[in-house]
Amino acid sequence: MQYWFDGGNHAPLGYSEQQFSLPRWTDLTVSRQGMLDDAYTKPMVLGWMFLPMKPYHASGDGASFEPYMEHMQSYKFALEQYLGAGCGMTYRGDRLYDTKGDASYTMVKERVAWFKKHREILISDVVHVKRPTGQAIDAFMHVNAKAQGKTKALAMVFNPTSDELTTTISLPLYYSGLTDGVVVTVGDGGKPVKMKLARDYSLPVDVALPPKSTSYVVVDAE
Repeated sequence: MQYWFDGGNHAPLGYSEQQFSLPRWTDLTVSRQGMLDDAYTKPMVLGWMFLPMKPYHASGDGASFEPYMEHMQSYKFALEQYLGAGCGMTYRGDRLYDTKGDASYTMVKERVAWFKKHREILISDVVHVKRPTGQAIDAFMHVNAKAQGKTKALAMVFNPTSDELTTTISLPLYYSGLTDGVVVTVGDGGKPVKMKLARDYSLPVDVALPPKSTSYVVVDAE
């Protein structure tokens, strides 16, 4: 058992054979729910999830992420969901992109580079922020008060709906070790903004997400 807790083995997160036969967008929401439910009992980094590149069980093409160029939006969402959770992946297929050099290849490279950039915080503990329902924005957050870098928290934010949504999410930063001033950056290309934590260590952050997209919030020590 000690080897398992030391990361010697991984176990599934929210695993069900049949959920991966669901339509792509339904599968992603159900899988996100399963990951977060299991995160109450073990670190996300000790688990793995499943991505059906090809038809799985009786699912047909509606659940398959191949061909990637035809399903770029859902495939990008899937990579951001799982890499953003810091969990391992089982890719059921024989390739990660359609053709080397095409848009699917470039997107995979960019997402992997993003994960490597934020690896320290992405493999850290998870705080639940807003449970996925498939009908509104949901979010979870990694925190690490002992992180070597300035980043002590990173929240992943998801809009699984077909509408553009804007909301304010309250990030509970007690376990990040941050106590007063912070520097917040929202999404790729966002400008760092200095902010102050509330007395309960929470931080309200405004987010706007296009339909079926993700974003993230980086919280650095000031």
